[in-house]
Amino acid sequence: MTNRCEWIGEGEGCDHLAVEGRSYCEQHLWLVYQQGTAVKRKKDLRTVDSVRTWTTLMDEAVQELEDEGYDFRLSRWEA
Repeated sequence: MTNRCEWIGEGEGCDHLAVEGRSYCEQHLWLVYQQGTAVKRKKDLRTVDSVRTWTTLMDEAVQELEDEGYDFRLSRWEA
């Protein structure tokens, strides 16, 4: 038995055959599963991990300077 695409969209429906093992035809499959989002999400997670790493390194550097007596509240810049 062959399945028909279950796409209902904005009420228009679809009469195409569904991809084997899926509920949608090739035309609508990427819309439903948002093809390519996993790659973008993986990249986003790597970016977040990198930002966290740099934030941790900066926090450690600031803490080390404060431990050595540096006071960030003092103005060090002269015009």
